[in-house]
Amino acid sequence: MSNEERYLLSHPQRRIWYTEVIYSGKGICNLKFLFKIHRKMDYSLLNRAMNRVISENDGLCIRLKEHGHQEPEQYFVKHQEREFDFFDFSSERDSDLLEKWIEQKAQETFTLFDSDLYYFALIKLSDNECAVFGNVHHIIMDGLSIQIFTSQIAKYYHKFHSETDVSIPRNSYVQFLVNEQTYLNSSRFQKDQNFWLEEFNTLPSVTGLKPYDAYQVSTRASRETFTLSEHLKKKIEKFSEDYKFSIYTFFVAALSLSMYRWTSSLDIALGMAYGNRMTKMERELIGMMVSTVPLRMDIDPEEEVLSFIGRVSRKQSKSLRHQKYPFDLLLKQINKENNSNVRLFGTTIDYRERAESGDSLWIPNREEVQDFAVHIENLTDIDSLQVHVDYREELFSKEEIIRFFNTMLALMENTFKNPKQKVAEIEIISEEDKRKSLVEFNDPKLDFPPQATIHELFEQQATIHPNAIAVVYEKEGLTYSELNERANQLAHYLQKKGVGPDSLVGLCVERSLEMIVGILGILKAGGAYVPLDPTYPEQRLQYILEDASIQLVVTQESLKESKWLPENIKSICLDRDQVEIEKESTALPISDVSPQHLAYVIYTSGSTGNPKGVMVEHHNVSRLFKST
Repeated sequence: MSNEERYLLSHPQRRIWYTEVIYSGKGICNLKFLFKIHRKMDYSLLNRAMNRVISENDGLCIRLKEHGHQEPEQYFVKHQEREFDFFDFSSERDSDLLEKWIEQKAQETFTLFDSDLYYFALIKLSDNECAVFGNVHHIIMDGLSIQIFTSQIAKYYHKFHSETDVSIPRNSYVQFLVNEQTYLNSSRFQKDQNFWLEEFNTLPSVTGLKPYDAYQVSTRASRETFTLSEHLKKKIEKFSEDYKFSIYTFFVAALSLSMYRWTSSLDIALGMAYGNRMTKMERELIGMMVSTVPLRMDIDPEEEVLSFIGRVSRKQSKSLRHQKYPFDLLLKQINKENNSNVRLFGTTIDYRERAESGDSLWIPNREEVQDFAVHIENLTDIDSLQVHVDYREELFSKEEIIRFFNTMLALMENTFKNPKQKVAEIEIISEEDKRKSLVEFNDPKLDFPPQATIHELFEQQATIHPNAIAVVYEKEGLTYSELNERANQLAHYLQKKGVGPDSLVGLCVERSLEMIVGILGILKAGGAYVPLDPTYPEQRLQYILEDASIQLVVTQESLKESKWLPENIKSICLDRDQVEIEKESTALPISDVSPQHLAYVIYTSGSTGNPKGVMVEHHNVSRLFKST
């Protein structure tokens, strides 16, 4: 029997509904978990306990009602007791079968209207261990709700098994809906709205680790899990305690700085998940209430790292005071003012503390809304920190995720060593990676084929040692894989500009990582580079450009301020054109270049006063590799 009174969706629910509409039929809004119980159980009592929890939490009894072309309404039904599915996987030979079963059940979607939005099953793992599997639509539950749900199951089971009284509050999601309406009509709502519109009166320059159209990329996702050692966890705890900020703040700061070092953007935005449970009743309630709180940080490369973490802490606290404001309303208002469909961030982070034993294990989604989501779990009873990274497979490879996490780790370790160093100077390469890079690159057993192009020799190393450091300049470095991908993108971009075998391309950049990217990019496109030292007099640079008949120069915006570059010569600025270059494929470009083609032309001082160009082919250089 149903209560036909209908209610509008809450704003947290609307956020989920919009996602469901955009990615319909993918199960992207489903939460899956496995609640393990390490003891022998009476399954009839466990079934009874689950029925009781559902009947006393109306948030689980929500059903959606179609409402024309508008977003649906919701109503509450009276729970009908049932026998939940039971599966026995206690046989040793069924260990793989359980994983396959979970994978299958985790992919199942729900009938969205006038139907239950949850599926629960009881699982026997052994004579002394069992589990509750859950697949629940996010519109009726959030992460904290899962913890409340499993905790109440345990309490009711104990009550039925021991025949003792257990005090469990009975709360209603309807009250949360009422509280939200009260807030939306309050002066507090107006203050929060003004705060967020001021915070985003301009849009972030970078909204993710990679530029792309969020709606054109597959949502297929994977997860990498990293377990931090007890030693590192204690260092994080001590550092946070000494300087009086939270572990969550420390990770948010580390993630922000890592994003800065990967993107070079001085304007970083990411999303933080918070419970949005303001009252005691809400903190005990099962339902969808979680809020997404944006965090926008401006980066000052000259600022001390410790000062930056302090700013993150203060900005977090300030943002939290306004967390009640619905994120979907903020996005709607910003899109209206900018007459576009924008996103504010593509990276999210959340933090929770839980006991490893007797708690629910979240099952990662095979689909992901964000391109990069970091979940930190502080396992309080085994003194360990776990970091789960969910990522879109079309955007990132497993190796890239590992490299990014290693960047965060190196940044943390180097912060512990010297928290007062400048943001721009903190190293993001570990001592171990440096050592491996030197050892592996100088391995005498490596064989360099003489009949190969220069970039083919480099690609050989990138295949053998993708995660080794390829190049370091000052405090920054690139692995072979990172350098290879950036050079490939530049090569594709250059080929579209007409660069091919024996094309002479000027290269005028400051000494930097970009210089190496420029050299490899030109070679991979099939061209030959002509070094143009920015310290040369204008007359010398112009002579080289004319003598070599150069039609295209790869340079930097700041170097074009002088008048050495004639207007009739096209230019590509690695900094100015970065966004366009990064849209290119990271796959290996195809060119018809051979070892007999030009690799570079270097100009040396001539006896007549004018420099003379010396042409060097690929095979001349590859022979040097073979003989050294």
